[in-house]
Amino acid sequence: MKSIIPAIIVGLAFSVMPGRATSWVIGYPWGPTHNGSAYMVSSQCQPNAGGYIFTAQKSTAHSGYSYISGTCYDSKAFTVNSGTHGVQAYIAAPTMTGAWPAFWLTTEGAWTGEMDVAEWKGNGNATQNTYSSNGTWQTSSHSANHTYFKVVVSPKNSTDATVQYYINGSLTATHTGGGFMGKSFWIIFDLQTGGSSGTPTFTSCQMSFNGYSQW
Repeated sequence: MKSIIPAIIVGLAFSVMPGRATSWVIGYPWGPTHNGSAYMVSSQCQPNAGGYIFTAQKSTAHSGYSYISGTCYDSKAFTVNSGTHGVQAYIAAPTMTGAWPAFWLTTEGAWTGEMDVAEWKGNGNATQNTYSSNGTWQTSSHSANHTYFKVVVSPKNSTDATVQYYINGSLTATHTGGGFMGKSFWIIFDLQTGGSSGTPTFTSCQMSFNGYSQW
C-alpha cells in the first residue's frame, strides 16, 4: 500500500439516489500512481455528463513515468453488509496495446479484496475479476465495450459475499468474495498505461464513463 497523499475534491457530479449526490475525488485514494506507466494529474480529467473523460498522453514531466493520465474515485465508500448493494456505469474504453482502463473496487486500507467490474488489458476483452482475502482470484472475460457494466454484492454467509457481474443488463459471472462481509471498498475509474496491458506506443488515447449509480 502506497502512502496516501491529499487528493482534490471536485464537487458534486449528479444525484444518484434520493438525498445523495456523488462527490468525485481526482487521483487515487493513495496518490497519483498505481502499477503502471501513467502519472495521474487533474488536467487529464474532463467532466462528462456526471462522469469523466480521461486522456492518457505521452509525457516526460514525471520521472519514471512515460504518460500522464486521469483517475477518480467516489468519496462515498461501497460497504458490504447485510443488504444487497450495487454500482454501475456506462464505459467507452480504449483497447490498443498498452492501454489499461478499468472500473474497479478495492478495499480501503490494506489490500484484502478487489472487484474489477470491467478491465481491459490491451485488447477488446473486458475482464471481471474478484480477489478474495485468502489471496485467490476468480476471473471472467467477455468481448464488450461502449455499454453498461455493473456489480451487485449480497451476503453469502457471515464472512463471504456473492458477487454478480453484469454487462448491458445480462448476468455474466457469479463469484464469491471471500472475507468481504463488513469491508468498505473504494470505487475507482482509471486509465492506466503499460503494466498488464503491454508496452504502449500510442501518443494518446481516451476513456470515458457516465451513467454512474451506487445503491
